[in-house]
Amino acid sequence: MINPDKLGFIVEIIRKNRTLRIKFAQWNHHLFNVIYMPKPNAVPTAGFQREIFSLTEKKDVELCVIAGFRESGKTSICTTSFPIWSVLSGQSHFVVIASQTQTQARQHLGNIRKQLESNPLLRNDFGALEYESDEWGNRAITSKKYDAKIVAVSIEEAVRGSLYKSWRPDLIICDDIEDLNSTRTQEQRDKIYQWFVSEIIPLGSKNTRIFVLGNFLHEYSLVGRLMSQIEYGERDGVCKRYALIDKDGKCIWPGMYPTPESVEARRRKIGDEPTWEREFLLNLISSDDKLVLLDWIHRYDELPERYAEKSYMYGYQYTWAAADMAISKLQSADYTAIVSAQIYRDDGELKIYILPNVINKRVNFPEAIDLMKNLLDSYGERSSTKMFIESNAFQSGYYQQLFHDGYNQVVGVRSKDDKRTRLSMITKFIKDGTIQFPKTGADILITQLIGFGKEHHDDVVDALTMLVSQILEEHENGRSLRGYIKWVGGVPKPKPKPKNVKWPIIEENDQKKTTHMPNGEKYVESKIKGVGNFYNPPSQGEIPAFRKNADGTYTLKPWMKSNPTIEELKQSPYIKFNPDGSYVDRKGPDMIIKHEDGTEEEIMFW
Repeated sequence: MINPDKLGFIVEIIRKNRTLRIKFAQWNHHLFNVIYMPKPNAVPTAGFQREIFSLTEKKDVELCVIAGFRESGKTSICTTSFPIWSVLSGQSHFVVIASQTQTQARQHLGNIRKQLESNPLLRNDFGALEYESDEWGNRAITSKKYDAKIVAVSIEEAVRGSLYKSWRPDLIICDDIEDLNSTRTQEQRDKIYQWFVSEIIPLGSKNTRIFVLGNFLHEYSLVGRLMSQIEYGERDGVCKRYALIDKDGKCIWPGMYPTPESVEARRRKIGDEPTWEREFLLNLISSDDKLVLLDWIHRYDELPERYAEKSYMYGYQYTWAAADMAISKLQSADYTAIVSAQIYRDDGELKIYILPNVINKRVNFPEAIDLMKNLLDSYGERSSTKMFIESNAFQSGYYQQLFHDGYNQVVGVRSKDDKRTRLSMITKFIKDGTIQFPKTGADILITQLIGFGKEHHDDVVDALTMLVSQILEEHENGRSLRGYIKWVGGVPKPKPKPKNVKWPIIEENDQKKTTHMPNGEKYVESKIKGVGNFYNPPSQGEIPAFRKNADGTYTLKPWMKSNPTIEELKQSPYIKFNPDGSYVDRKGPDMIIKHEDGTEEEIMFW
């Protein structure tokens, strides 16, 4: 990374030679800025500013998000110097500068025009540029010599499908397209984000570079959302945050603020602590009544490993969900919200893992019933599944319909306290990590949590508080038993469920239980009253008597007498007959599992 500030007299020599200055200026953006756009009495360039110059030169960076403190110079570097240099260096033929309003867009173009008209060195070396009207009603700058165009637009205008001759925009710069008002609610934040992904990104081609400049106004502002996506690997790009004071307490622009006293003087001149924290230190400022902070959110990569045997003190316990229902699909209506979680224990301590399938949508009554049925069916075993539905007023109809349709896992719940009180009661468990959130799939829930009280909708928060309150109640009910277990010496931690082992898949309903074996066989066990499932001769152990069906499946034979016949036993695939007519109860285990400690475990599927 070149630092022209240290080249001194060499820069002066280059500046006096037309051939040299054109060549070096086209080669390096920072040198171009020093040669053609010097500022009188300018302070030395800071390291972070040199890094911004370097980023503008990297053709392989297709998306660059920069959050910089106010007066950091990011706007002048990226919206004035950068567009001119990219055109004059031959890197860009169509540059689009996007701002929040038309006034800001015209101002950006005016700054570029001022440089071109009042800078004789720039004009003499690179030729005159024309200032003209364009199809958007704004003003555009064009260069016949470099066959290029620079245009400024606002988010209020439609820009889709824009072309300059045969070129689509190859450089797009979005500067301060959001402010405090536009990031106040989720709807406003989503509107800007959708404008960016549906209008700006498709505007260019596969090689178009996009720069997004701004401040960190909200966790889910455009800048905040793009930075998060880049940091989590969900979107390719580079993101940079330049706060005036770094994490070590040092000023990153010593040329402008050489001493702590000069920084303090600037802070006192600002005179408003929230503004100073937000605009200069890039800290998100929460109001005093904010219940959940973003820093409290604990995320997990994947769900914990399940144990081979279920234990009351360790591992997976059950899967529960809670639904906050709405009955209308009108735009003014609330959303139907469903939050699901898997509950685990570690030595009796509770862990709640929110599943990445948070639902928040407008549906009518039949659609909601189907939605909940599909969700409950996907959880599998009914004995460890529950769904809580608020049963106040009309919402009790959902609970009654599901129960009528045979889904006895549903439980009606009546809310008692107000929404704020219910959320405040679970914030401790969010902060200490008892409640874990997935990296993706729960963004709407996190948004409503950190924006509670300001967002227009809080339906997902209602579902979460209902779910967690029921889990905590269940956990408290078993606290004495867990304490007794620990007091008598605890229980051994079960062995992890072996990996790369195929386990039987069980499908169950009120009539039968179907077991799909790893070897491809399928067994059907009757649940009809009065029909036996197993015959247990004292000397032979547990022997299932199976009947093989025409389709290749096996049905457990009913037995109504004290002893099965030999013919009946011969129908069982698990009975081995010896030459002398005697038989043994098994042909051997279905599987032998070797554990890490060297021990072996025989598994028999019945």
